[in-house]
Amino acid sequence: MVQSFNFDAIKLFYKALLHPDLLKPTLVVKNFKHLDCKALNEKFGTEYLVFDLDNCLSKPYQNALWPEFEEAWTLCKKRYGKANMLILSNSAGTADDKEHAKAKIAEDNFGVKVLKHSNWKKPSPEARSAILDHFGLKETEARKVAVVGDRVLTDVLLANNSGFVSVLTRVPIDTVSDNIPARLVRSLEHVYIDYKYPKP
Repeated sequence: MVQSFNFDAIKLFYKALLHPDLLKPTLVVKNFKHLDCKALNEKFGTEYLVFDLDNCLSKPYQNALWPEFEEAWTLCKKRYGKANMLILSNSAGTADDKEHAKAKIAEDNFGVKVLKHSNWKKPSPEARSAILDHFGLKETEARKVAVVGDRVLTDVLLANNSGFVSVLTRVPIDTVSDNIPARLVRSLEHVYIDYKYPKP
């Protein structure tokens, strides 16, 4: 699947230049396998989880859980409950996903909902309202939500700009099969986080 250009990320990037803390993850882990969902819940009080898909839970555009993450995914669903978990992708469930076919496949494979969004992409501020609405949360309850993803300029920036807890999965699953713009931007992100936040 080819992703359309992400103007929301560009706009918020300029805000992040003035407020660099927006790019600082609350928590950094090597990958999803190393995320202790129990500790995340107990330490930060999170009750709801929003996951990126490509290179966080699955290989890019595969919409299926990476085999090494099966145990961690099972434990996470047991801790939070699948109704309190959500996938928010900039590929599956977007206008680029014809008839949301990829989103439906992901929902079947992961057993949790994929948020459908046709008019915006992460880290758009509209994502905040959509996430809170999905979980039935008030504006003041944003800190109950954690966003888990491999991208600084989409996942971390969305979380921090929304008042959510941000979790950066530091090592992507497979960069070779990702689209070229994503690879280029990620390389720049990693220059930044290699300096600021060394690999765990």
